[in-house]
Amino acid sequence: MLDLSRLEAYDHATKDTIVDLTELLQARSEIYASQAEQSGLMFEQDLPSGPVLIRADGNEMMRAIANLVDNACKFTAQDGTIRVTLSQQDGQAMISVADTGIGILDDDLPQLFNRFHRGRNTTAYPGSGLGLAIVKAIVTAYEGSVEVQSAGEGKGSKFSIRVPVVQPEHL
Repeated sequence: MLDLSRLEAYDHATKDTIVDLTELLQARSEIYASQAEQSGLMFEQDLPSGPVLIRADGNEMMRAIANLVDNACKFTAQDGTIRVTLSQQDGQAMISVADTGIGILDDDLPQLFNRFHRGRNTTAYPGSGLGLAIVKAIVTAYEGSVEVQSAGEGKGSKFSIRVPVVQPEHL
């Protein structure tokens, strides 16, 4: 709770640097693959060959992505798949974390990023209901957005973070 309050009150502009999301995700890919493997899951990653640059605190962005990967691992049964992708389009970087897990009920989708909200089909899993609120606070601080898609219970989910890219002329 303290972390979330700190993130919401923090002046992010004072620590912003240029971050290469491709490099950041490549550096973490072994950790994510190991985490998935320990849960009996397949890990896939699709990254562009070149840099995708954003203005952000790299540690905060990694925390947001790690929260999504942690959730994907937690809510996906053995032999499932976690897929992290990065792309760039229309001046936005898009990081997606998709899984073949328990999915999200339609009624839960609108409240998913609220503090302490936990989906009705997640009661058997540990958690505080703050992880997605933290993701949203981080991404919003960098003028980005986060969204979720799920075809329903048992059909997996896909979380997508969008943040503005830094144009080369602004480096």
